[in-house]
Amino acid sequence: MVLAVAESAFRCTVSLAEDTRRTWPWSIDRCVGSRTGDKALRIVMDPGVLMSAAGGGHARTGVFRVASELLRFLHGAPGVEVVLPTADMARINSLNHVLLRDFPPDFARYGCPPVRWLMRTIDGLLPHAKQVNAARPTKRARLRPFVSDGAYAAGRLALLLQRALCWRARPGEDTLGDVYLSACDPLPDASSGVPRLATVYDILPLTHPEWFPQDGGHHEFLTKLVMSVKEDDWVLTISEATRNELLAYCPGMRRSQVVVSYPGARAVFSPQGKEECRRVRERYGIPAGVPYFLGVSTIEIRKNFARAVEAFARFLQSGEGADSWLVLAGAKGWKTGEMYERVAADPLLSERVLFTGYVSDEDLPALYSDALCFVYPSLGEGFGLPVVEAMRCGTAVITSSVSSLPEVAGSAAELVDPMDVGEIEAAMRVLATDSTRRERREREGLLQAAAFTWERFGNGVLEIMARMREVPCPWS
Repeated sequence: MVLAVAESAFRCTVSLAEDTRRTWPWSIDRCVGSRTGDKALRIVMDPGVLMSAAGGGHARTGVFRVASELLRFLHGAPGVEVVLPTADMARINSLNHVLLRDFPPDFARYGCPPVRWLMRTIDGLLPHAKQVNAARPTKRARLRPFVSDGAYAAGRLALLLQRALCWRARPGEDTLGDVYLSACDPLPDASSGVPRLATVYDILPLTHPEWFPQDGGHHEFLTKLVMSVKEDDWVLTISEATRNELLAYCPGMRRSQVVVSYPGARAVFSPQGKEECRRVRERYGIPAGVPYFLGVSTIEIRKNFARAVEAFARFLQSGEGADSWLVLAGAKGWKTGEMYERVAADPLLSERVLFTGYVSDEDLPALYSDALCFVYPSLGEGFGLPVVEAMRCGTAVITSSVSSLPEVAGSAAELVDPMDVGEIEAAMRVLATDSTRRERREREGLLQAAAFTWERFGNGVLEIMARMREVPCPWS
């Protein structure tokens, strides 16, 4: 059973249906797994990345997948209790619908009077701010974050309050939790003395800023995240490559305080039947029966799909890939205009390269399963989850020999220099024309991907938390 509780001096009990019509300015939801007596490990988990994506699939990035699967695992782990500090109960309900699906129909809810009062004060100031904004247009940029969207302003304020108040103790208890876990965001400035675990997925915006838009905030965000880690804090990374890069970038960190647990892929990523593959082909305009190379990710410069397109063009020109297609699935990202122009200007490529746009999680398994092979020549990754997903679907993989990707692919994929178009083309050719080698890669990929599961990832995180608290780990 799951309970959702928030604490202060005031209490009210509402149903889920009623709660979706209310906006509670402050709450702390506790998702409780199967408990044994009163000895549950109580984890305070920053829900920022989960909240941002609770209402829509477009925001469900790889980071969201890792954070959401970790929450799903911890929610069901025996003897584990998860506390989610948040100001948005509607999104908690949405998150529950997406991830947990089994909140009880009734739950206790407490409000936080100081926060409610502050929210009302901000709301009262908004009309006056709008008047000032209209009278003094030059000040618009300064006021825009607060006057353009009152809900956004309240959410941002609540995020700051969350980090300031998440350590507030319960009556008769010293702290709100046993461990603080940030699944994405910087650690709070305040500290309650309990162990804290930050999650760093990669530091590529710091080591390779040329791969990211300058106004995207990536560099500033990661700088804040890294700077928030204090001497006694711990850092979770999702690959040895990221761990090594972080330690090289932050020489003041001890190797012992930076730990690794590998993510996994959901069981839905498995070989799909012909009817499901046919349905997905029709949905995304892939002609029936044609073999296609597949790339899945946001279409951005770091993913290096421009070189995959060039390699595919060479393959077509050789005559061996005359009936092949290249399908690139993902939303359009940054600094890829030249690639799109290159495809549009070439009559053959414009006919054989398909950009699907965003693909839902429900359609991805069939898209992977029906592909001739998966092509992922990324220049840098924190982990490389699409490689595991493709392997779990029984698809042969071509990926880079740099960053974390050799850790993920092992010896089960064709590893290429991502800067060498010739190597990418050669790998595409060999898997397209040598069915024996392709089928061997498919079998090896299934075995390799089996090592990456969300259960193993979650147990790894719990083991890390046990080390942080210097107690035996009973969960693994």
